[in-house]
Amino acid sequence: MDKQTKNKDKKMTKTITQKVEFNDAAASELYAMFLNTKHHSNIRSGMPADISEKEGTKWSINNGHIYGKILELVKDRLIVLSWRSVNSIPEDVDEIVVLNFIQNGKDALVELTHANLPERRYETVLKSWEERYWIPWKNYLSTSKTLKMQGKDFHTTIIVNASAEEAMKKISQINLWWVKNFSGKPEKLNDKFHVPMGETFVDFQITELVPNKKMVWKVTDCYLPWLRDKKEWNGTKVVFEISGKENATQIDFTHIGLVPGIECYNVCEEGWNGHITNSLVKFINEGVGHPKQF
Repeated sequence: MDKQTKNKDKKMTKTITQKVEFNDAAASELYAMFLNTKHHSNIRSGMPADISEKEGTKWSINNGHIYGKILELVKDRLIVLSWRSVNSIPEDVDEIVVLNFIQNGKDALVELTHANLPERRYETVLKSWEERYWIPWKNYLSTSKTLKMQGKDFHTTIIVNASAEEAMKKISQINLWWVKNFSGKPEKLNDKFHVPMGETFVDFQITELVPNKKMVWKVTDCYLPWLRDKKEWNGTKVVFEISGKENATQIDFTHIGLVPGIECYNVCEEGWNGHITNSLVKFINEGVGHPKQF
């Protein structure tokens, strides 16, 4: 390609540069959300997304309407993507998108550079960043914060064929309904116990105990390696409230702090549903639960 042609191509492309402020947000959280398939889809108002936290992998939005590769990542700080769309033509060079994530006190700043953009698409893409990223992203963050503030802690209720005393006793036998190889004693006030699940672990302390009525396990430490915040459970509380019903006992289970909007919610909701509504119920009613072995 001669110099004249290169100059002509350069004139036919444009660059978008923007700085967008997210109030009361963590730059690291925005970085993680952009690279998370579920969150990216929610940011784009439900459009399907396929993206990961691995350099060199392909990514796409809206079933391939926009697509490219992840060229460079600096954790919590920088994302560099190649970018093409169904409107690209073979003669177009790959567009390059650079996102810098900067923490500014309690707020986060995202600096965008979208380079090599064909002039014919400039206005459409400029509008798209505002309408399909910045506005819905801020709305999504606002909704998530509202859900957290509303305190919709995970809760489920089970009915078992046992006395309140027997139910309380069996709840404490963690190795027979949750994890086989736990250590410690979850029986008396201030008792501490350790629940390992492979690389994952959770440490608890019993901070409230009303015999045959209520037991509270507070998370004193944890390591959840699949999450961005590996200590997300720290300070949360697992509560068992027991009440007598006609010829049965009701157990209300609440995980205080496990609310919609936090990263763990969907996975942890599924996990607790399996452990509580399936394994614990069978252990109390039939004497045989389905504890995990790690």
